[in-house]
Amino acid sequence: MTHVIHDLESIPLVSNAIYILDIDETIIYYDSSKFTEYIKEIQLFERTMSLNKAFEIANEKWESLVYFNEAKPIDQKGLNQLKVFSDANNSTIVFLTARFEKIRDVTLSQLKRIFPWVENHMLHMASGSPKGEKMEKMFLTNPKLRRDSIVFVDDKQYNIDSVVQKFPHVKSFLIQAHALN
Repeated sequence: MTHVIHDLESIPLVSNAIYILDIDETIIYYDSSKFTEYIKEIQLFERTMSLNKAFEIANEKWESLVYFNEAKPIDQKGLNQLKVFSDANNSTIVFLTARFEKIRDVTLSQLKRIFPWVENHMLHMASGSPKGEKMEKMFLTNPKLRRDSIVFVDDKQYNIDSVVQKFPHVKSFLIQAHALN
């Protein structure tokens, strides 16, 4: 069952868990009218064509938005509190984004500017693939990520559905956040 939350402080704190967090509209956002237009456009694409085709069409615009706009935190305090808990309780935080690998460097740079503790190995790029499939590959290629519990947070129901299909026991959270900082 997916739970709706409005901030990262609402995520349950679980020892020996892996927290897999989306990036865009989950931990960061872009305060730009161009970004708002982009979101509306991608939502239209998602309703009128396949998800893969929507990502393909929108990817070029997305890259320029990411490169030329400043990322801002949605709930910096909540994510930093989750990091402190995770470090003290054998839990791990990783980020799983639909972004493509070719914008990894700018993505990592933006995350590190806001959250200095973020490291390269924490960032996973789905590159338009369903997030459930990407998570499956993550666990197969990196056994160190395996934990007793999986907590997944995303702002898109179709990403949660993809993950729950592959991992039925995941604790999933649909975040509907607005900037809290």
